[in-house]
Amino acid sequence: MKLEQMVSISEQLGRPYVPKGSHPVENGRYLIATNEIDRLFESICQWIDNRAPGAIVYGRPRLGKSKAIDYIMKILPDEYKKPSCL
Repeated sequence: MKLEQMVSISEQLGRPYVPKGSHPVENGRYLIATNEIDRLFESICQWIDNRAPGAIVYGRPRLGKSKAIDYIMKILPDEYKKPSCL
């Protein structure tokens, strides 16, 4: 099937056309907030609101600290409506 046909079918169904291999789940480029990430986000917002001079996020290896920080860096500017300085 040609690309134009596939796009047309997608539009008729009211769904976006996503080329094979470009979906975030296929290529591993997605971040999903978990309850723990939400808790960390709330803590970081409290640190910012209280003007804490610094903080440390610690835990055992391979538990998702870096992914949590990546996610929070993306949503934090929306919370404070300012450019991120992280």
